[in-house]
Amino acid sequence: MNGNVFFENLKSIINQKKLVSIYTDLYGESYVGYILRISEDLLLLYSYEISKQNGIKVFRLDDITRIRWDSKELEEIESLISLPTDIERISMINIDNKKTAIEHIQNIFGYVTIYIQSINKSICFIGKIVEMDDETIIIHEFGTLDSKNRSFQLLALQDVTRIDSDGIYEKQLVQLYQKG
Repeated sequence: MNGNVFFENLKSIINQKKLVSIYTDLYGESYVGYILRISEDLLLLYSYEISKQNGIKVFRLDDITRIRWDSKELEEIESLISLPTDIERISMINIDNKKTAIEHIQNIFGYVTIYIQSINKSICFIGKIVEMDDETIIIHEFGTLDSKNRSFQLLALQDVTRIDSDGIYEKQLVQLYQKG
């Protein structure tokens, strides 16, 4: 789903700052937000949950099955939300490839959330990248709010399906670790 019609319409949606719903049907998920940037392989979304800002998400274009815009539902949601004040800075995140996106997101937010949904749609690791090359990521994960069980994980970069940061749950987790 990334021919000329796809890219031309996405560029128009970005320029007009249209609120969209993005669907990744393979993983049974949908997200509402503003598309900030696209590359040949990735899409950067500033997302909302209900009417609250819920951080950024970087999707592989191959995982996106549908994008919806200009609906009554989205217009109603848009009347309740606003773009974050640092949207220009967030829009500059380099998403040319997964490795660069991960590096830039960690530089801006201080941590990343790495999803490996092809194995299990709920597998994610929230933490700080310790080391990374073109094939491998070592992340020092925070653990969950409940377990607080920190560990190191060695992950294959090719298995990464989504990259997030600055979400509601993630911010709570980071605040917990900054206190302790």
